[in-house]
Amino acid sequence: MASRFPTPSGEASLRDVVSSALDVLHHGPAPFEHEDANGQLIGCYASMPYTPHIAPAAFSLMQTIYTPATLPARLRQLGILAVASVYKAPYVLYCHTPVSEKLGFSEQQFRDAVDGVTPQSLSDSESVAFETALKLARDRHALSDEDFARAETVLGKEGVAGLANVVAGYVYVCILVNVAGPRPGGWEQGSEQREAEKKV
Repeated sequence: MASRFPTPSGEASLRDVVSSALDVLHHGPAPFEHEDANGQLIGCYASMPYTPHIAPAAFSLMQTIYTPATLPARLRQLGILAVASVYKAPYVLYCHTPVSEKLGFSEQQFRDAVDGVTPQSLSDSESVAFETALKLARDRHALSDEDFARAETVLGKEGVAGLANVVAGYVYVCILVNVAGPRPGGWEQGSEQREAEKKV
């Protein structure tokens, strides 16, 4: 299957923008692929050459979301996994498997999170962050006063606002992944295997 958004020739500058932005986000080379062996952008990056006026602003937003001032890294990661569990964006799961490992999450905690289940052995703030993010991504209506109060008590207003930006940012990322479609024989295989295991 051909790419839905083949990277046009002469897009080396955009590929450099993607690489540089990922280096900043991950404090070095990203632990995942963002282009294939032929230099074609993949996942959420595939459609970016078709909206070159948007891509720089999108990366600026992501870099800001990734700063510690927004949320501590583990809380941010749980927010991302909560969104991914709802939007079933395989490339996001592929990218965030090594990120989760680096942040100290066990394989079981990762699997539970991407299945939309609160992982065991989290801190109170981590559990609240995951469950609040899941409700924001899944329910798609106003967060109840009760749920907001619970989140505010543990995370503070700044933390709740930061979490909301992480959720919103990764809804955007997941939609870019899903419009690009599947990658035959690629990362989506692991996602499908998890779905099969849930039914056993």
